[in-house]
Amino acid sequence: MQFFDLHVHTNPDRFDRRYSQNELAKELIKTDSCAVIKSHITGTTSPDFLQSKNLYGSVVLNEYVGGISLSVVKSCYALSQNQPFIIWFPTMTGLVRAKLKQKFSCPVFNVPNIPINRVSTKGVLLPEVLKIISFAAEHDITIATGHASKAECYMLVSAAKELGCRLIVTHPFYKLTNFTVFELAAIADEYANVFFECSILMNKMGYESYEDDIKLIKSIGITRVFTSSDFGQQQNETVSEGFAEYVTGIKKVSVGTITDDMIHDLVYSTPKTILYGTRKKERAKSKKH
Repeated sequence: MQFFDLHVHTNPDRFDRRYSQNELAKELIKTDSCAVIKSHITGTTSPDFLQSKNLYGSVVLNEYVGGISLSVVKSCYALSQNQPFIIWFPTMTGLVRAKLKQKFSCPVFNVPNIPINRVSTKGVLLPEVLKIISFAAEHDITIATGHASKAECYMLVSAAKELGCRLIVTHPFYKLTNFTVFELAAIADEYANVFFECSILMNKMGYESYEDDIKLIKSIGITRVFTSSDFGQQQNETVSEGFAEYVTGIKKVSVGTITDDMIHDLVYSTPKTILYGTRKKERAKSKKH
């Protein structure tokens, strides 16, 4: 099946991953699928990372990359050559302890006190965060909440609305934010350019369910919700296997209310539109596989 995954982890990263970029690309090419590759320790917008037209880049504004810095974002934008990418706000926020046990890719990452970055202080977004959102809006770049707290997610939604930026609420059912469908529907009503991730990994880990995803789709519509894997962990199956299992599961639980057309929107059309924004939906230059 074809999918457009906005959330896949590859090497190099803080943990050993299942894929290199080339290995992931080879898998995606089989079904003409695409993926945004994500690393907690480096930006992936450079053409050196993206040797296939099936791969797209991102940057996570953790300390290892340079933290919450407009200069970091500008550098990634320049390297992207105007191809679409995602800006994730920090994932190393110290707000939650990871449930998955993973092997560190390098001993320097195995430290008791990880370097932490937060988007706010004393209940207010950092000025640099607002500069980044403004830049993203100006250049048609999608931003994502990362591992922000629930309160910070609300602040990011408000700032994105004020500045006119496209925003993804990252795995909203995860214990870090633990949003309800009612709360997400209220956010969707507040701002038309905010989108919500249904996470295959969160379903697998028990923080989310097919029932949650179906309720969300029915509450706010298929054009505001998309599915991503958040895969790439050594112990998990392939991204393709994850999508196949998810689609089978959600169709079974929905008892026919989630149609094949809706599935295509959920796993391909909607995420592609979120990534590209107002850009043309094809690359300016085709890259070699």
